[in-house]
Amino acid sequence: MKKPIWQPSELHIAQTNLSAYQDFLWDDYALEFADYQTLHHWSVTEPGTFWSSIWDFCEVIGDKNDPAFIPGKGMLDASFFPNARLNFAENLLRRHDSEDAIVFWSEDKHKLHRRLCWRQLNELVSRLQQAFQALGLTAGDRVAAYMANTPETVAAMLAATSLGAIWCSCSPDFGGQGLLDRFEQLE
Repeated sequence: MKKPIWQPSELHIAQTNLSAYQDFLWDDYALEFADYQTLHHWSVTEPGTFWSSIWDFCEVIGDKNDPAFIPGKGMLDASFFPNARLNFAENLLRRHDSEDAIVFWSEDKHKLHRRLCWRQLNELVSRLQQAFQALGLTAGDRVAAYMANTPETVAAMLAATSLGAIWCSCSPDFGGQGLLDRFEQLE
């Protein structure tokens, strides 16, 4: 048997997300697994409980509702959380601190960049959300943006999706046909 190049220390293992998840499973589900292989086996043999626990562990904001999983003939036919309701933007914008939310480097390789912390991103999304509401944007409406990949584009997407709108964007470098191909998919 080959000797591993690197092996994590017990302390390192104890500080991983997987260890936190295993602790969570014990505390909230009274489930304990001897090793990763046993946990993995459980996750694929009990997918409903596994995915429900992932929702809870990740503290997803929304209504999970049952079932968490409906099997299909194959993976592509399976349904995950078919009755759940959540808002993508609400889950993404749960932080309001001064840590980096977006670090932006322009596509033209200049060293010009900007940083937006979570508080700034939330404030920008709020202003855009209010503007969209003033325009009458509601859930199910489509928003198509012809914008470069910038922090403002991310904020506009979050503002639109926070209202339940369907977002689609296309960078100007896609050209005219690329724009039409992308936006025609919205129907």
